[in-house]
Amino acid sequence: MTQITDDETLRLYLDEALDPQAMATIEKRLRQEPLLLQRLDEIRQSLFDHATHSLGMAWIEGRLTCPARSEWTKHFNGLLETPRSAYLKFHLEVILCPFCLANVTDLRQRQSRKVQSSSLADRSAQAAGWLKSDSIPAPD
Repeated sequence: MTQITDDETLRLYLDEALDPQAMATIEKRLRQEPLLLQRLDEIRQSLFDHATHSLGMAWIEGRLTCPARSEWTKHFNGLLETPRSAYLKFHLEVILCPFCLANVTDLRQRQSRKVQSSSLADRSAQAAGWLKSDSIPAPD
């Protein structure tokens, strides 16, 4: 197993800025190596001490540049003005904001479930004779 003792790597781990495989490797080592866990706690504490009252920390914790879920919904439905829509795309694809990526993933999953349940309801209504067959869209 590769030894990870580099403080910068541990800082990146705390920021969740490493690839998933590296994150998993560090997590495994943290469970097995008390000294590494102690070093991580020291780094976490030093970062906390320095960043507690900074403008940057307030900006990050407040997620001041993150769009609301309702704005993401408008974006995906094509209801936003082009400049704002371009910013949302940039925020998601370039900045790779973990909060917004999670929001967007959840919104897309909810939409997919909604479409599936709507399609099932339409087919059930058709089978019961409540709808004409030509009024139901073909399944994907």
